[in-house]
Amino acid sequence: MSLLPRSLFGRLALLLISLTLACQLFTLGMLRYSHQRLESRQLAEQVIDTLAELESALQGFSADERVAFLTLRNRPYSINLQPLDEVMPPAPGTELSPAAERLIDRLHEYGIHVVDARMQIQPKQQLWLPIRMVGERYWLVIPLGSTEPPMGSTTLLLTATFSLLALAAAFAFTWLINRPLQRLTRSAATVAAGKHPEPLPEDGPRELHTLAASFNRMTGALQQAEQERRIMLAGISHDVRTPLTRLRLGVEMMQDESLRTGMLTDTEDIERIVRQFHDFIAGEPDEPASPQQLNRLILAMVERYQRDGLEIVTELADDLAPLTLKPLALQRVLGNLIDNARRYGQPPIVIRSLQQADTVCLQVIDHGAGIAAADIERMQQPFTRGDAARQADGGSGLGLAIVRRICQRNAIALNYSRPQHGGLCVELSLKTSS
Repeated sequence: MSLLPRSLFGRLALLLISLTLACQLFTLGMLRYSHQRLESRQLAEQVIDTLAELESALQGFSADERVAFLTLRNRPYSINLQPLDEVMPPAPGTELSPAAERLIDRLHEYGIHVVDARMQIQPKQQLWLPIRMVGERYWLVIPLGSTEPPMGSTTLLLTATFSLLALAAAFAFTWLINRPLQRLTRSAATVAAGKHPEPLPEDGPRELHTLAASFNRMTGALQQAEQERRIMLAGISHDVRTPLTRLRLGVEMMQDESLRTGMLTDTEDIERIVRQFHDFIAGEPDEPASPQQLNRLILAMVERYQRDGLEIVTELADDLAPLTLKPLALQRVLGNLIDNARRYGQPPIVIRSLQQADTVCLQVIDHGAGIAAADIERMQQPFTRGDAARQADGGSGLGLAIVRRICQRNAIALNYSRPQHGGLCVELSLKTSS
């Protein structure tokens, strides 16, 4: 599992924030390093100056006078010179602090070579260095507390302020880059839903300007092609249905009953095939979703088929949650499922509605041979029919393809199963409004 954000905005923001923080940390590190080098150099120069002054002063005193002079001169936690035999130095073996090591390196640059450096930790850090001066040995005591001061409040405040400003600028920059991409994403989703989006603003960086212009040309071409398709479809539908109407009228006037019945059936099959071709190519009508009572829609569809003598049984739940849907789209789905069950299944056809948690289920069940699980995906493809019995029916092979397309465009879950008694159960899962 990737730890990176999924969105481009999140990744750009993470990149800019990481770079900003890295730059701030690097700057703080360089400031601290420079401060430490400056402090160690200043302290080394102070030590050298102090040693020069002490050597000049001690040359004029006797041994006892030197001890007395140093006793009066030395101050706590300042650079002091202690007689070797008059004080107890820290025990050897204590690890030197980084500040002490930097100071010793600086003193080496000034010609002072340290042999036995000792570290005092408590109550304050002090470096003890053995040194020979005016023919005698001394301990040079150097306080180290000032070489590693805490970061100043002003420095921290300025660092935090500049970090916040840099982060705000990074977010603003990321938002400016991501905004055209978000518009493009929404427009692409609109196209995927079969609708025509508003033209995108052709602004921003050159690459995004070119992308928006190309997308606008593509959607314009799609819209023009859609318009031409509808005009052509309307013409074909009119040109086919007009002679079919004349043919039906002529067939109904025939005297031979058996021949007339067969030709009327063929005419109805042709009309049905033409209607399915029209529904498949035309797609969904521009229909707004609205609050609907599912059971009422079901009963209206069932009544139409029952008038034609089709045996349909309804098992409708009374406590269905409210639904917001496109009624014409649902009627087309239900009509195609009933037609499929009528042609390829066995009566009775059962239509059932039930509530399952936050989902309302609509089931269309027949008692025919059903569809094998391995063939379900194939049977939902356009112009695909089943076995020889189905092929002899004269259907177009578009009914289930139309159902699938409408369900996909309206976020309706579609499931095919085989009941225990056999046949086929097609279930639609519709999310409730609440």
